[in-house]
Parts: sequence; C-alpha cells; structure tokens
Amino acid sequence: MLKYIVMISFGIVLAVLVSFLANKNRTINYRYILIYMAICVCEIVSAFLLAYKFGLRIYSLLMLVYIAEMCLISVGDIAEHLISRPKIYGLLFTGLMISFFVPGVSFWIPILTAVVIGGALYLVSVKSKEAIGKGDVFCIASTALCFPLSGFFNAVIYTLIAGLIYGLFGVFFKKKGIKQAIPFAPCLVFGIILTLFYI
Repeated sequence: MLKYIVMISFGIVLAVLVSFLANKNRTINYRYILIYMAICVCEIVSAFLLAYKFGLRIYSLLMLVYIAEMCLISVGDIAEHLISRPKIYGLLFTGLMISFFVPGVSFWIPILTAVVIGGALYLVSVKSKEAIGKGDVFCIASTALCFPLSGFFNAVIYTLIAGLIYGLFGVFFKKKGIKQAIPFAPCLVFGIILTLFYI
C-alpha cells in the first residue's frame, strides 16, 4: 500500500510541476485545462502501473520523471508542433539513466537499440526533408532507452495506432487535410503508458 501512495504522490507532484512549466506564457483556457487534466491522469495511471508492476524502485521513479518530461514535450508539440532542444537533452539524459535500471535486460541492449533505431530514423528525417521531425526521432530514440526490445516495439506499435486514430479523427471531424502534421509526442505518451500495461 505504501508503494502506491508514494508513487501516486510523486506522480501528482510531477504533473503539477509539468503543468506549471508548460503554462509559463500561455493564458488559461478550456483547451489547456483539458491538457493539464490529461497530464494528471497520465501521471497517476503511470504511477499506479509502475508501482503495481515494479514496486518502489529506481526504474519506477525514473520512468515517472520520463513520462512527465514527455507530457511537457507533448504540450509544446500540440501547441506549436515544435520540440525544443533543451527538453530533448533532458529526455535523452533521463532515458540514459533509465537504461541502466531496465528490469531483466543488460544496459547495453536499450542503448544499442536507441542508437540503431535513432540513427536510422534520423537518416529518414534528413532524406525525406523532415517528414518525421528530428525532435520526434529523438523522442523515439529516448523511448528505446526505457524498455527491453519487445517493450520498445510494443510502444512504437501503440504509438502508431494512436497517431492513426488522431489523424483519422482530425480528417473526419475537424476537417483537417491529410497532409497536415500530427503531434507525435502525445501519441508516444499514450504508447508508453499502454506498454506499461503489458511489460
């Protein structure tokens, strides 16, 4: 019971911190209130799942920090379709720390996966004139640092499904064009949380 209380409390503190950092220069309106509520839900659900699956361990605490960072990046990605470099550096640093604590896997496997997948996607980004943004590439590479290989591929599949649903919703209900950019970071957060269910 204590592990749930500690993890959920830590998740709520991180959610409040992310909401504060994300709202520095923005006015409060219904859209951002919904986004901040979604951040709180993401942190609480993640905290519960991590406490249930792994207990009160360094991996669980670092994963909560990682998800909070991804939520902060998601707010910027939704608002401006932009992921800033300092946030990416923080995400990669947290992912690198997590790679040393991934349960049941030697630390070099997540690092090697991140380098290979990140490098390949970076080349695709450059060759395709950023059909996938460089910030998204680094977000995916940092996610590879957080899971064993099977967990990472599950996260990518869930992310792609979430992106497809978001894109179809935009085309059919918001009358957006097919070629319009989709914010990738929120879909990745959804994929990471779903992966926590099955890891």
